[in-house]
Amino acid sequence: MAEKPSQDSGFVTRGSDSSRDAHRGPTRRQVVIGGGVVLGAAALAGVPFLGGLLTSLTRVFQPAVGVVAPPSARYPDLLGQLESGVRAGLAVGGQVDAPVFSRLAANSAPSSAAAMARDLIEREKVDIVLVYANPTRTDLLGALSAETGVPVVVVDPGAHIVTSADTEPRVLSHSLGHWQSAWSLGSWSADAVGPRAYIISSLYESGFDTCGAFEHGLAQAGGSVIGTSVTHVQPGDVASAVHAAVVSGADSIFAACSGTEADEILRAIAADKSAARIPLLIPGLSADRLVSAPGLSAFTALTWPAAKKSAFAMLGEDVGALVAAAVEGGRKALPSGMTEFTGARGDITLDLASGRTDIAVGIHSAVASGGFVAFEPLSVAMNTSQASAFADDIVPEVRSGWLDVYGSAL
Repeated sequence: MAEKPSQDSGFVTRGSDSSRDAHRGPTRRQVVIGGGVVLGAAALAGVPFLGGLLTSLTRVFQPAVGVVAPPSARYPDLLGQLESGVRAGLAVGGQVDAPVFSRLAANSAPSSAAAMARDLIEREKVDIVLVYANPTRTDLLGALSAETGVPVVVVDPGAHIVTSADTEPRVLSHSLGHWQSAWSLGSWSADAVGPRAYIISSLYESGFDTCGAFEHGLAQAGGSVIGTSVTHVQPGDVASAVHAAVVSGADSIFAACSGTEADEILRAIAADKSAARIPLLIPGLSADRLVSAPGLSAFTALTWPAAKKSAFAMLGEDVGALVAAAVEGGRKALPSGMTEFTGARGDITLDLASGRTDIAVGIHSAVASGGFVAFEPLSVAMNTSQASAFADDIVPEVRSGWLDVYGSAL
């Protein structure tokens, strides 16, 4: 649906409010005023997000969903992909006509995301809000959920490690499992490829927790990182990094990179015959960039099917499926307590203790040929929760001078 500016708010809005309440049945506020619903699963006691989700949705005939995302230079259609994914997930769950409303936040600050979420709650009367945000900075969204009774799902690629101290109990964190996938790749590669790895990371990617997670996973399996080069700091440092990896004698190269920086690093590896012979490990979100280096192969870890649509659309589709499942679960007296549902990426578990979702991580080989990247599944390494168990133990070293203070993939 085409974007149009709101006449009285000054920000971008999507979705039509015409007749949206005509077929929805009781609204969230009517449920709350009427005393809510009695949750049928004892496991939900003391779980603010799940309690809020089910109270909001189990008596709503047609749920209204809000979507908030910041502007993104790297992913300019981030908001549109999330929204289209939500609509797809709702449709698969039988909620074809459920209204979806979107807001483009002014910037990536947590206060901006919270302001847009509030606007959706107050203007559009949404029953749940999906917000693309840094999951380590969700206190404002948690406070908003507590104030309004509307549950909030925070989504992101998962490049930030969320520790127990970061967890906001009133918010569900759902991601692509980027750092957990890197941890899994490290753990798998120690035996499958070799115990000694060299890391090449762009300056941008060094601001996230991916490299630290890979190193920890490798170490847990008996391996070690024998060297690290950070690129895109000085002219010519990509070639220098590739040369350093070659002379280190490493069994593998872990390339933490994205966007055009990934293209440059991957081409440099492909152009160096010695480097191209070293097994290459690359995060799942960056594996598609192999297309810039035809013939270069790599191993990657993914939490989604290799033949994927937009990764961000899949995040939205997962949440749409969750909403539809919650509505259906309410009609069936919550037989499962809503601890599991099926999303765009398969079976997903809601971890009641951590407020996170849990999903399988698969190891794939990938090779670029004919203008596309072909993936072949090799194994299911583990679930994201197995890596998440180490979140508090992984303390990233002082990074390269660039600290990403907010927002994965912006």
